Amino acid sequence: MSGKWLTFVNENLFFAKLQLQWRDSSSTVAEKQCAGRAALRFLQQAYVGFLNELAEQRRIKVKVETLADLEGQLEVESPEVISMKLAAAQPDSWLAQLLKQFGEISRPRKNETPQNENIIAATSAPYAMELTAILESMQAFINEMREHSFEW
Repeated sequence: MSGKWLTFVNENLFFAKLQLQWRDSSSTVAEKQCAGRAALRFLQQAYVGFLNELAEQRRIKVKVETLADLEGQLEVESPEVISMKLAAAQPDSWLAQLLKQFGEISRPRKNETPQNENIIAATSAPYAMELTAILESMQAFINEMREHSFEW
């Protein structure tokens, strides 16, 4: 295994952590929202990278973008895919929240046009799971899956 996806995942998790630190130290609402969205995008990239890391371990040569893509490429469903499908099905899990929150920032909000910092603050959606909790849960999940994979 070349580990190119492993490095990509780790890098994106690290960048998400940096963005969350910036968000927490920022003084304006716009900066906080910008850093939060950047962190969410890095987390999403880490997730897609992890899917490709799993694909790489199984010698799948095509890039996958979703869990369904990975599942479609596998001859036999892997324990990692089963775990991620279970997590995605639980609304309060890190994966369900990541996918939901990323989906929300990936399209324009309905009937809202932020024009200044106050509108951004008023239209910012509260999330059921804080990004820091998603990052920590995601890192723990990935580390556990990697340890399990290396045992085989």
